[in-house]
Amino acid sequence: MPNEDKSIWIVFNGEIYNHNDYAGKLKAKGHQFNSASDTEVIIHAYEEWGIEGCIERLNGMFAFCLYDSNKGKTYLVRDRLGIKPLYYSQQNQSILFGSELKAIVANPAFDPDINIESLSHYLTTFYTAAPDSILNGVSVLEPGHYIEIEGVNIKTKCFWDIQLTNQYIDWSEKQILEKFDHLLEESVKLNMV
Repeated sequence: MPNEDKSIWIVFNGEIYNHNDYAGKLKAKGHQFNSASDTEVIIHAYEEWGIEGCIERLNGMFAFCLYDSNKGKTYLVRDRLGIKPLYYSQQNQSILFGSELKAIVANPAFDPDINIESLSHYLTTFYTAAPDSILNGVSVLEPGHYIEIEGVNIKTKCFWDIQLTNQYIDWSEKQILEKFDHLLEESVKLNMV
């Protein structure tokens, strides 16, 4: 999906649960929408707040590629917990990407070769640990990360991580259950969008 002048393009897999909230805010700032889709909200959020400002506002499960022809930059982005997968491979001057390995393997420029270490890890634990994949030359974008591609320069950046604290909160069992109930209810409401 492109923006209005086709200078920004996005390929998106996922759901943005709070897209209606941000669509309203973006319309109030003058952004014109051609659909009611969460995909278009990402484009306008990027236009308004840049890549990190856009990502920090997204609540959902997602993997996307956003290309900005004005800046000559491409971004590959994966959600905070990595619910939606995103595989990528650099082949000469190109980046291949997809939500499934078969999207990369389908490209004639890619010669699939099993990563023996990842295969061993998979047979032991039933998964491969990011950033490795089961194929040599193919990486998995880690949860809470994005890649910025400008020409042949590739930078991986972390935009989110779990913040652990030693701070003790003196809550009663009732308070804990009430907080849990509230968070679970809010989560289900968001997912129902």
